[in-house]
Amino acid sequence: RGLHYLHSHCNILHRDLKPQNICFEWDSAKKRVKRVCIIDFNISKHVPKGVGKSLLHSLVGTPNYMANEVIEKQPYNCSVDICSFGNTIACCLGWNNSTKPLINKHDAMSSVVERFCKLIMRCTDKQENERPQLLVIENELQLLLHIVEQVK
Repeated sequence: RGLHYLHSHCNILHRDLKPQNICFEWDSAKKRVKRVCIIDFNISKHVPKGVGKSLLHSLVGTPNYMANEVIEKQPYNCSVDICSFGNTIACCLGWNNSTKPLINKHDAMSSVVERFCKLIMRCTDKQENERPQLLVIENELQLLLHIVEQVK
């Protein structure tokens, strides 16, 4: 939701989304995450509505989390944050270019894991127009969370 708010209401691209720039507020009474916050806006960019991606081409961010178009110094848009989000989740799960997620086909949660993996792969697609919109990501994550809660 934070990225969606930044993009749609503030017209801000974060441009350096990574695990170190995401903070969690813990609710000790409920033993769960209460709130997730995006921090470190040092290299973020305000992009007025209607401005095309031709103005955005700076090589900024953390290489392991950057979208290909940033690394290749090509013009880019807000989908670079979606790619960084996918790379961040992949990193938190211990994935890298040489590892793939293991899916146990006999596990009751296998379909959830498989859908989640596919979502992350779509977020990190090399083609920016193939990356899902933030609302699609949010809806899919909500659905997966609902399924997980039903399995418990």
